[in-house]
Amino acid sequence: MSKIKFKYGTIKYINDIEVEIKFCLIDFELKLIPIDWQQTMKIVLDNKFVNEKFIWLKGEFISGEAVNIQVYAPQLVNFILPNSSKFINVGVSMYTISEGDYDISNSFKYIEFDGGILDLVYPVRQIQEFDYKRMSLKLKKKTMQIYKVSNDEEIETIKYFIKPSVKIGKMVDYKDTHTAFVFELKENIKIQSFFKYFIYLSNMLSFLCRQSNIRFTAIRTYNEQAMKEGHINIFINDNYENYIDEVAHINEVISFNSIGKDIVNLYKIIKNKSEQPNLVFLSDDNKDSNNIYYYSPIAITSSMEREYKQIENKFKCDKRLKKAAKKLKDKLQSIIDSEKCDKRIKDKCTNLFNALEDIEPNSKEKFGRLLNLLIIDLGRIKSDISKLYYAKFWLKLDEEKDNLKKLYGDFYRIRGSAAHDVIEWKDNVGKIYGFIEMIIYYFILRRIGVKVTTRFNIIEKLFEPVINETYIQKEIMRKKYEEEGKRILFES
Repeated sequence: MSKIKFKYGTIKYINDIEVEIKFCLIDFELKLIPIDWQQTMKIVLDNKFVNEKFIWLKGEFISGEAVNIQVYAPQLVNFILPNSSKFINVGVSMYTISEGDYDISNSFKYIEFDGGILDLVYPVRQIQEFDYKRMSLKLKKKTMQIYKVSNDEEIETIKYFIKPSVKIGKMVDYKDTHTAFVFELKENIKIQSFFKYFIYLSNMLSFLCRQSNIRFTAIRTYNEQAMKEGHINIFINDNYENYIDEVAHINEVISFNSIGKDIVNLYKIIKNKSEQPNLVFLSDDNKDSNNIYYYSPIAITSSMEREYKQIENKFKCDKRLKKAAKKLKDKLQSIIDSEKCDKRIKDKCTNLFNALEDIEPNSKEKFGRLLNLLIIDLGRIKSDISKLYYAKFWLKLDEEKDNLKKLYGDFYRIRGSAAHDVIEWKDNVGKIYGFIEMIIYYFILRRIGVKVTTRFNIIEKLFEPVINETYIQKEIMRKKYEEEGKRILFES
């Protein structure tokens, strides 16, 4: 996201309390120079900002633009204590700059995100199409897609479109042409409520791009009279070292075009805590995107189990099995109770046998059930399988399922050793890791309503290295944990 270099101005309010503090904003580092140090310290301490997470500093640049800077309250409070250097350095989490007759005190109904990763998931080059009559390129008249969000208390519509920059001669300047994504809210909100919508879209795009280090070239908020009143530009400190849009290819992401109206369902499961996919396994650094770390087995298997939980009601529980397990547990309990031994030993035995009543499938069985369900879905498009690019792979999947389950079992045992920081690696780690991720993605696409054939087309494009077995080229890399604070074990 664009940053601003060396901007100077005056802070006039801490939250709503009047102050006078000179400042210099350098990217996301803020240097504060209070005019009256004792008064500033008294204001901060008297108003108990130490109990707050964030503080808003409101002021203006020397150029006259209104600026609002969000800082971490504890950091400011720590620095505001008597300081011999008479200035304060604090990190900035977010700041806004107003344009036109528009201020942070204004509410807004639209949040617009431009550029960055959006240019990849809704490619800007589709702004042009070939005119066969004139035998030349021309601008498309319509690139906007609008979807109404039903049964949601926050969002009215989701829309995205391309904002072309046209040079002389009607040639598109792709450098300044960007995709825009807009949340239209049901009710006007203020800046304090903005961040959750940033998180919603960031998580949606992280899923579509298989990495979490996403960015935008611009973020702005406005209302219906935006062009007349102006808007607020928002700058977020994301702390990423690099971004996925710098290296990713269009075939390495799920496009808006491929999921269409189901983007609404993706938004809904992302915002709903009980339905949210667990995407903790996604990398947030381009250098790490093909690495498997010591914590990766825990992250990826937990995410797979999360997907199983979303559809576990489709798998019937065997009541007779549960009844038999309880009967056996009660019989064993009576034997334990009749024994004359230390109570601690009895309690330990009771805890062991209590697990008998829990006949929920283990992680390997959950993986197997999801794999079987995927194979059943393949059967539903039997006549179309031959049209898939990797038809041979899908047709052999039923034969391979037992081997994949075995590989998963070996991988899950790695998870157990990773939890204790003692890792015993098995063969084919790269293969099964990629396949688990493929399963996770398939069932998230299934949950949001993407059509069966489209699901498999997306999976083929996204996980081509897993399907055509280029994962075999993985090289084992062992680095000392003390050297980097983390252990890279496999790298493509």
